[in-house]
Amino acid sequence: MSPPPGENLKSSKVETYYEAGEAGNEGKIQFPDGSKYEGGLFEGKMHGDGRLEFADGYTYTGSWQKGQMHGSGHLEYKTGDEYIGEFFEGMKHGSGKFVGINGATYEGDWKRDVITGKGKIIYPDGHKYHGEFLDADKHGQGECWYANGAHYKGEWSHNKRHGKGILIYASGATYDGDWVQGKYQGIGSYLYPCGDTYIGDFSDDKKHGNGIYTWGSGEKSEISPSTTPKKNASSRQQGDLQNELLQEATLSAGNPPSEKEMLALPIIKNNNSSPISSMDSERQRLFKKAELIRNNRAKAFEAEATSSANKGELFHHAAEVVGEATTLDNASFDDLLVAEHNFARTKPAKYAEDRVRPLLARIDANKNITFNSGLKINSKEGATAVNTLLLDLTKRSPCAPLDLDYALSRAASEHCRDLCTRGIVDNTEEHTGFDGSNLLTRIQRHGSVLHSAENITNTHNHHVDIVLSLLIDDGLPSRSHRKNILDPKFTTIGCSPCTPSSGKYITVFNYATGFTKLEEE
Repeated sequence: MSPPPGENLKSSKVETYYEAGEAGNEGKIQFPDGSKYEGGLFEGKMHGDGRLEFADGYTYTGSWQKGQMHGSGHLEYKTGDEYIGEFFEGMKHGSGKFVGINGATYEGDWKRDVITGKGKIIYPDGHKYHGEFLDADKHGQGECWYANGAHYKGEWSHNKRHGKGILIYASGATYDGDWVQGKYQGIGSYLYPCGDTYIGDFSDDKKHGNGIYTWGSGEKSEISPSTTPKKNASSRQQGDLQNELLQEATLSAGNPPSEKEMLALPIIKNNNSSPISSMDSERQRLFKKAELIRNNRAKAFEAEATSSANKGELFHHAAEVVGEATTLDNASFDDLLVAEHNFARTKPAKYAEDRVRPLLARIDANKNITFNSGLKINSKEGATAVNTLLLDLTKRSPCAPLDLDYALSRAASEHCRDLCTRGIVDNTEEHTGFDGSNLLTRIQRHGSVLHSAENITNTHNHHVDIVLSLLIDDGLPSRSHRKNILDPKFTTIGCSPCTPSSGKYITVFNYATGFTKLEEE
């Protein structure tokens, strides 16, 4: 409900205090219904700065133009709600903030009395949305934090998740992919709280079509409409039950009342319900168990990565340079590299404090960074790149650890040996092989893959420093190396360090989603 426009109020009496030119009159207006105005006047209408107390309890203080609220002003509703911002021809229009007595707030763009444009909203139950609106609906790009702990970032269409987006549940379960009208529909990946992952086709919130299911143990199964994952029945049942929990959480947390309803009068009742509280006791037990499994798995990787910091022997000591290049057959070092990746992925905030922040004290005036191994690198950005990484990690949500696959490592090894043999040791963006091969063709020699990416580094010989330098990504505005390491869609990694005769240390990393090795591998 909006107060009536000022120009529709017919005055019964105008009392003029003084005159300061034709457009400078100020006075009082007493309206027949009891409304009272005091302020600027022009041609008998409210104009300039003034205050109107409506008979039904509304109050407006601010700018007027020819009898209408126009410009900046403060509108107080009879309920205690208020709007502070811009008006146009009697309507909320432009930039403004609405504060509801029920705890709801909105700050952002308005168009002719309706929330439209970009803005931020906080609902009475505490969940919030930042992004684009159309006709008071979430529409376009936006990010939503739900009261039950879920977090969605992506595209919306009239209050429904629609398009591309990622939803992370409080349990750690994550869906990243296509949405249609609030449901999983199309291509996507789903990470279960227990660590299992599915990548492939979805329809109506369910796995449907072709895909690859990876168990927490690392075992993979291809899924098609005519097959089911090759695993024992109890595991399948638990996966099905997790799907049920997922769907219930989607329905309960996915689409709250619209902004139209939230801002409407009378005041909306506060609703603090969550999907977990509505589950029966057996589902709660399984839900908590799955969450515990995932947390324990993350702790194990963190412990592995932390202890590995004391094992950082320089791997080139184990290598003998023979001929043009020698590839290191050092599985333990591969494990350290993977563990370091997983430390950053599963505990980004802790990684920031343990690994990244100490570097700030080791950057000199010439932007030289002294890494853990003692190697000093002259950077382009200095503290700027390190601080950017710190900020990124502290804001980032944990994601699942990567699994080391030796078939994928062989693909990385082929390119690493090729670079060493050709003496291409200074160009870490050289992803084309001597034979014209690209990353995809090299991986396909060893298996099939849905998505892939490659990182190359050529300066460090310490497993912590190798990963750390890629995460810092000095001098590269896109931070593509960092994105590859922290991308939640990747589930598998292959790596290969080698030492060419020049003495440079090269390491190639291949990242993959849905990688299935060939039978002969």
